[in-house]
Amino acid sequence: MYAGRRLVHATVAFLAPGRGAAAAAATETAAAGWRGALAAIGPTFVRRLSATCRNESDGTSNNNNNNRKQKQPFYVTFGKLDHSSAGCIATITMSNPRANTFDQDSLDALNKAVGLATAAEKDVRGLVLRSDVDGFFSSGFDLSVFQDITHAEFMRLWTASKAIFRRIHALPVPSVAAIDGHALGLGFVFAMACQLRCMVHPEPHERKKKPPLVGLNEVAVGLPVPEWLALRFRHLTTPRIAEDLLPTGAMLPADRALEAGLVDRLFPSSAAMHDAILADLSRRAMVPHEAQKQTIGLLRSEYLARFDACNERDNDFFWSAVSSPATQAAITSALARLKAKKPSR
Repeated sequence: MYAGRRLVHATVAFLAPGRGAAAAAATETAAAGWRGALAAIGPTFVRRLSATCRNESDGTSNNNNNNRKQKQPFYVTFGKLDHSSAGCIATITMSNPRANTFDQDSLDALNKAVGLATAAEKDVRGLVLRSDVDGFFSSGFDLSVFQDITHAEFMRLWTASKAIFRRIHALPVPSVAAIDGHALGLGFVFAMACQLRCMVHPEPHERKKKPPLVGLNEVAVGLPVPEWLALRFRHLTTPRIAEDLLPTGAMLPADRALEAGLVDRLFPSSAAMHDAILADLSRRAMVPHEAQKQTIGLLRSEYLARFDACNERDNDFFWSAVSSPATQAAITSALARLKAKKPSR
């Protein structure tokens, strides 16, 4: 599958403040599975960058009011393509136990990771977004961040979320979301930013857990779907399917997501999916780079123009929705249901 090509990997980890040697060890362990699938391709070397979520003005950590436990690292891996087109494949690995949920700190860290992965000087020829959290690609927002949120806090949170989506979607090279587990809410939003979505779907007799689900469950937990996101959903599916799924916050198993157009390819295992993604991106990287970049940029320009055009009214619309008493009550109810489902320790 990789005849004539070789990938040489370097990993940059976004470590949580103060985790020291323990965090470094966790970085190596968590990345081992992904690198193991590439062991036959080429040598691996690792370096680390302390690029945590810190205030630019004073260098202090951005701990939230609840002093929540700091997140695990995000990994940015660059796989050097060893053929005539050169360049590299960038892989962003999300690793926020227990379900890759997002708050302000983790959004800021992911935004930095996306910036590093898409830096022009890296000559990135493809992007992979993946997770190493068992059973989850991402379950989206930590809903508690929306409880009693101020307008300033909301704007920072919402702006960071949309910035990540836009940066991934605007990248003028092929991008793939490698989904192995549940991808819900904001987690699936980031997958939708990619050009392609691949998903693990084992045979029934090989499944150890319930089949993972994907979709936008915002309405089910009391949040409306914003205009720019509904538009992207319709692009991937059809207007009729969007009208059927979005107003109820429906989540789909892999086979139904494939039928709806939300997922592009299914694989029996994570290793098979990773091998196929890297082989496909390596093949695509052999196309003349500038022509490919310009073509992808043109194909995405219309949607990005509409995304930008609705930005201000989207901020006003979503703040009005989030801050309403009805939405706050729905969020409180959803959090209570989630708490009731958690097993006691």
